[in-house]
Amino acid sequence: MRSFIISLLLLLLVGFTAQAANSVKQKQVPPAAQNTIKTKKAGSHGVVWIDSMVQSANVDEDNDGFTQDSSLTFDLDTTYSSLAIYVQLLLIDENNHSTLLTTSNDFILNSDSLNDKQRFDIDFDTQLVSGYYNLAVNVFDAQNDQLLANIDYYVNDSLSNLKLEGHQYDHHDTFSLYSHHESLSIDNDHDGYFQHLTVTLDVDSTFYNQQIDARFMLDGRQLFQSRAFTINGSSTDDLQTFDLVIPSQFATGTYQLSVLLTQTNPNSSIIHEMSHELSLVAVESSYNDQDIHTDVIVHEGGSFHIFTLVGLALIFIRRALTR
Repeated sequence: MRSFIISLLLLLLVGFTAQAANSVKQKQVPPAAQNTIKTKKAGSHGVVWIDSMVQSANVDEDNDGFTQDSSLTFDLDTTYSSLAIYVQLLLIDENNHSTLLTTSNDFILNSDSLNDKQRFDIDFDTQLVSGYYNLAVNVFDAQNDQLLANIDYYVNDSLSNLKLEGHQYDHHDTFSLYSHHESLSIDNDHDGYFQHLTVTLDVDSTFYNQQIDARFMLDGRQLFQSRAFTINGSSTDDLQTFDLVIPSQFATGTYQLSVLLTQTNPNSSIIHEMSHELSLVAVESSYNDQDIHTDVIVHEGGSFHIFTLVGLALIFIRRALTR
């Protein structure tokens, strides 16, 4: 019993984690929605099976056939007259690695009725690599959590070879970093590590006017994020220069400087961004860049002091001998 509870808690945790990256909404399809692709009934193989499934997609920004989203409508049938179930949807990549997309709410199946269809609208993780993906559906009894059916792309070929990609891989680049220049300044202790970093960027755009911002990182840790600035096509008059001061949380060292350029558009939820590695920089904060002062103590006397000691010794010896 304890192992079952632990397994159930882990399952819920995985489901929560997956949905943080993949947005999934579940809806019951009204009876009027009859556009289905019938698949071979598999009732002889279990108590629940997929009678039909419809898959559609809307978001393909670069028109390459790989989409950021997928809408899946399932008509599940059962040998029972009525059965309460819930399902898990799993995404399987080309290396056979599976990711839990969602665990559904409970819903009722009524034999082979068309009125119990369920639709899942999925917006995939923005980092999902372009590729051919398969789906699997695990069906559970809502009363006792018993696994009733595992329906994968081997059983139902409509679950196979979905062409998917995350937003990061599904857009035309509308801007690019044409050139960059970095310079270092202020090294009070002359150890080759500098307090100030000046970066100049020349960013070009396919649009005459575009708003972007820049986020600078040292070894992946944020150093500075700029306000939005305007770039004008391929003009060289829109160079942006940033004078960056190294804060104390960065220890003295050599770091990989990189910049993340992001399109800013308050009228759209779609965000385009790109990252560039710039150069290696040797930096330190003002706290670690202090002049080194050395106190030197000079003892004078030299050879004169030695001769004085020798003379006193001779006088002492002479007096001792005349006694």
